[in-house]
Amino acid sequence: MRTDLNYKHLRYSGIFDYIKTINKMGTHKIQTRRSHGSYKLSLLTALFVIVLDQLSKYTVYMTISLGQSIPEQGILRFTHVTNTGSAFGLFTGQTTLLTLGSVVGIIILILFHKSHNIRTKFVYLCLGLQIGGAIGNLLDRLLLGYVVDFIDVGIWPVFNMADSSIVIGLLGLGWSLIFHKDNQFHKNSDDSDDQEPVDIIGQFNENHEN
Repeated sequence: MRTDLNYKHLRYSGIFDYIKTINKMGTHKIQTRRSHGSYKLSLLTALFVIVLDQLSKYTVYMTISLGQSIPEQGILRFTHVTNTGSAFGLFTGQTTLLTLGSVVGIIILILFHKSHNIRTKFVYLCLGLQIGGAIGNLLDRLLLGYVVDFIDVGIWPVFNMADSSIVIGLLGLGWSLIFHKDNQFHKNSDDSDDQEPVDIIGQFNENHEN
């Protein structure tokens, strides 16, 4: 009887090892595929922001004269201005410095998001908003030497879609870093990303013991 049990143990041990290896490989492939899908969300968001930003600036350039406001009065106006500084009119005249700063900022954003341990669709969306906004203004500086601004709200400095995207992305990221554990909106990019691999070996053993 003991010899028979040893034979069964040897026979099934190879099967167990094989199943365990396949289980781990499958889990790794699924997690890798989900990670790629999350970065795809960031990429698509960034592309959407860039296109929307550039189209809005081109529309303003073609339809509103420099310095003109539509309407002439009101809390919200579209005012065509050029900005050689950063967002909201800061660091005026520092185009070269700001161009280099934009490139460095984009790299830092990517590295930061890769290093922290929060992996949610919301965070990847915020990453896309920030990168898209940074690239949108970077294109202006590289092609024109200045940034086109047109959203005029009260006493606030005139800004554009890229500025708004960067600010929204930063606020969203800050909110996520503080409240992600207690907020149901911040679920993993796939709810099953953090699930443990299915214990096929344990189930197999249990079935044979019964």
